[in-house]
Amino acid sequence: EGLYIPGSIFKVIVASSALDNLEDVASNTFDCQGVIQAGSQNISCYGGQSHGQVDLGQAITVSCNGYFVDIATKLGKEKLLKTAEAFGFNQDFIFPDLKLAASRLPLKGHVSKEKLALTSIGQGDVQVTPLHMAMIASAIANDGIMMEPKLVYEIAGRNGKTQKTLQPKIYRKPMNKENAEIIQD
Repeated sequence: EGLYIPGSIFKVIVASSALDNLEDVASNTFDCQGVIQAGSQNISCYGGQSHGQVDLGQAITVSCNGYFVDIATKLGKEKLLKTAEAFGFNQDFIFPDLKLAASRLPLKGHVSKEKLALTSIGQGDVQVTPLHMAMIASAIANDGIMMEPKLVYEIAGRNGKTQKTLQPKIYRKPMNKENAEIIQD
């Protein structure tokens, strides 16, 4: 599987990190003016649209870039990287029936405000496989539990009888149930 720039779907990682690390983040609001400055770079919401006062749930719904740039700035690279790595970034995926390229989140060493801002909206140097992003979405839907992906459900013999059934297996638990439910909403 190839690696791709995830774009706004990466915002669920930022939201998860914020829920773990920033007090009252779910109820705090951000005043979106349609553009936010990050260092020397201006980052706009889609079409320059101003969303006004948005909380976490609204920011996810309208995919407000300004909100997530602001949150990533408050989090800092270390906390964001820790959360992303809990979801499997920067690690090889080797499973019994498949191997994936490692999704990349290069936030080690010096990270400029511009790079952190672009990272927060899934741009810049962030790269992910489609299957890994599906695993992340599934973990959120599964109350914070990421399952090991399976290509094969069962193996049948020539006579059609099942010889082996692969059992579901938990891969990791990157977030708690309460935070998963907030993002689910």
